[in-house]
Amino acid sequence: MAIVYCEDCGEKVSKDATVCPHCGKPRDAETRGSWISAYVRNFAVISGTLGILGSAIWFLYQRDMEIKTRNTEIARDAQLAENREETVKLSERAETRQSKRPVLDLQLSTYTSVLSNIAQINTLLTTGKSIGLDKAIQDFITDYEGRMAFVEDRRTEVVMEMANRALLGAQGIIHGIDKECNLFYITPILAHCMKLSIASSWDFPTDTPVKDDYCNEVYASPFAAACGASLTEDAKKEFQLIQPSNYHRQKGVDEPRRVP
Repeated sequence: MAIVYCEDCGEKVSKDATVCPHCGKPRDAETRGSWISAYVRNFAVISGTLGILGSAIWFLYQRDMEIKTRNTEIARDAQLAENREETVKLSERAETRQSKRPVLDLQLSTYTSVLSNIAQINTLLTTGKSIGLDKAIQDFITDYEGRMAFVEDRRTEVVMEMANRALLGAQGIIHGIDKECNLFYITPILAHCMKLSIASSWDFPTDTPVKDDYCNEVYASPFAAACGASLTEDAKKEFQLIQPSNYHRQKGVDEPRRVP
């Protein structure tokens, strides 16, 4: 039972009482029903406020979902565009390779032939077998000019010249060649420069900056000087693009022994 205070005497009285039991003051229906009206008014205000808040929250939620959806679409479109661009690049690269394929195949075949020829010479020199050695050396010297036509970078050109001069000196065809100009020392430089040349010609992905054990200015320059090879400024710049990596030392692989 709800209790209120009498408007005249101030004593407690039931809200449903028609007369104050303390002072006898009559209580009208409007006074008795005021609490119901107040409750209804408060309920209406609260309901209206909650309705407004609910609408606002729903609006913000819908807007947030729209933004997230749009961002997702933008990210997807950007990814698709990037994929398309990458696809176009790969396609262009493939077309370029395909158009250059005959030349690239000849280059690869030439490099394989050169390295096989040098491997045969090194094997015969190491084992001390003279049978076939002169022919293997003559094959390299004879084919030198034709093979050079398929060399596309200055580094490999210089090392090919170093190898040729080392063999010419060993055959006594040219004189004044330093003992450091030895095919055994030059072979790893040539093999590594050819590897980088092929990677460049075929657009293979490489690290930046490019690093290599042997095909770099620090390692190759002394041998170029010993062989009297023409290490021009352009060739030096090409060698300087390759940073020494010392990978073979990290792996415990010894450098070729120098002649005492």
